[in-house]
Amino acid sequence: MDPPAGHGCQRTRALLADAASGWRGRVGVIEYRAAIDCLVTDCALLPSEYCALDAAAGRVLAESIISRADLPPFDNSAMDGFALRSAGSTLAAGSEFAVSGAQAAGDASAVASGEAWEIMTGASVPLRLDTVIPVEQVAVLQRDGADRPTRIRLLAAVPPGQHLRRAGEDLRAGDVAVSAGTVLGPQHLMLLAALGVAQVAVRRRPKVAIINTGRELVDDPAAALAEGAIRNSNGPFLVAA
Repeated sequence: MDPPAGHGCQRTRALLADAASGWRGRVGVIEYRAAIDCLVTDCALLPSEYCALDAAAGRVLAESIISRADLPPFDNSAMDGFALRSAGSTLAAGSEFAVSGAQAAGDASAVASGEAWEIMTGASVPLRLDTVIPVEQVAVLQRDGADRPTRIRLLAAVPPGQHLRRAGEDLRAGDVAVSAGTVLGPQHLMLLAALGVAQVAVRRRPKVAIINTGRELVDDPAAALAEGAIRNSNGPFLVAA
C-alpha cells in the first residue's frame, strides 16, 4: 500500500535534510508515487505574465484564448482556377462559360456579374458564385488583348461547393482556440496569429535546481580520479536537457 502524500513529504524532506548535512548512512526509500504526490502537493501554480506571441513558443498558456472572429473570415477559394455559379447542381464536363471578372487574393469582396470569374487561391469568392474548378481542369477558348481568359470549357464535372473554404470552417467566433495549460507550439502560434492575437498570458518559468549527490562524484572534468570515483556526467546532461 502506498503511504499517504503527507507521510511521503515528511520522509522526502528528511532525506534531503540528511543529504544536505552530509549524512552518509543508509536511508530508506519512499515509493515513486509517494514522491510524486509530495512534489505535486507542495507545488503551486506560478503567477502569470504577458508574453509577445513571437516569444511564446514552449511557454504554458495561463488563460484560454477565445476566438473573436470566424476563421477563415470569409468564403475563399482553395485553388487557382475559376469560380462558377452552380445553383446547387453539378456542372457537366464540356459546359462553356463566359468569364466576366477576376478575383485575386487580397481583393475586396465582390458581387459577381455573369457565371464565371477567374480566381486565385485564398481569394474571396464573389457573391452569387458557389463552386471552384482548378485551372488544370479548364480549357481556355478565348483571351482578350491583355491575355486574360474570356471564355472557358470545363474538362471535368464540377459539383456544388467544390474547393471552397467556408467562413468559420476552422473556428467560429466564441470557440476556444487554445485551452489554458497548453504548452504553446508552432501550430498554436500560427492559429493565434491568424486570430490577431499579439500577446498571451503565460505562466512564469520555474527556477530549477539540480542536485547531484554521491561522494563518488567528481564535478571538475579535468580533475584526476581517485580510486572508486567517477565524473559527474549526469549534471551537465540534466542542465542541457
